[in-house]
Amino acid sequence: MSIFYDIQEHIIIKDTAEHEVTFMHIKEHLIRLGAAMLGDTASITNLKVVADGEKREFSGKTVTEEYHNIVRAVSEAETLEIVVCYYYQHFVFFEYNPDPFVIADHLNKCIEKNGADSLNGVFYSMYNNADCSDTAGVVVAFGEKNGTFYTGNIEGKTVDTLPDGRWFSPNTTVVYDDNVDETKDIGEIESICDEMIQFRCDNTFDINEREFSFFLYDLILENNDELNRFVGLCRKLLKATGGDAHASELRFTNFDSDDGQIATVKINDDGTYEIALYSAE
Repeated sequence: MSIFYDIQEHIIIKDTAEHEVTFMHIKEHLIRLGAAMLGDTASITNLKVVADGEKREFSGKTVTEEYHNIVRAVSEAETLEIVVCYYYQHFVFFEYNPDPFVIADHLNKCIEKNGADSLNGVFYSMYNNADCSDTAGVVVAFGEKNGTFYTGNIEGKTVDTLPDGRWFSPNTTVVYDDNVDETKDIGEIESICDEMIQFRCDNTFDINEREFSFFLYDLILENNDELNRFVGLCRKLLKATGGDAHASELRFTNFDSDDGQIATVKINDDGTYEIALYSAE
């Protein structure tokens, strides 16, 4: 049995000596992530480290000399900022499983035991999404950023537009898998689906007489104009299928945010839509 995780973490420590235990967890986390790469259960898509003002970057599926250099630089740092994005497959009996939640759990215990002041000079955010979930994931944050102090799960807030970035849907975004009855215009449904797959996405699309199978996934939207256009097509598809298509709630995460951002887009019956943003920025 295994669970596949998509993880993004952002860590800032202004004085590692003052937060010795937190610093220890961070070092051990990177070491265990390296062990998981060697065990072929993890891959890092983006690692950016600023240790005492010196910038280093890494991406890959195995441990290299540069990764060793980064771990050494982190271990010796007095000030530290890390952004790491990685995929990880958790196997129940694998000896070197990293714990994606070890830093979040530690910081939560710090607040419970010693109060918010114990995180002065520390900021941490984490986005995680698991393949056993039907959501776009969860964002948590701890510590202070831009005048706001965070203590755990980020609640959604209603916004009018998506922040800048490339917004990726980690789940299947649109589904219409049905035997189309004679009351529905199969040509119109096909035309709408053809327009949808012009966006950056993957899809499976098959029509056999009136057996219609359409799955759109791995969708990326670049801006709010694309969101408006895509939502418009979802409304058309819902109307053409009599509401039988799965296209009324879209879930996205922002590729370009250091702190994980999630947006859910709910399409209402009257054609309007509402955006809920989950973000520590």
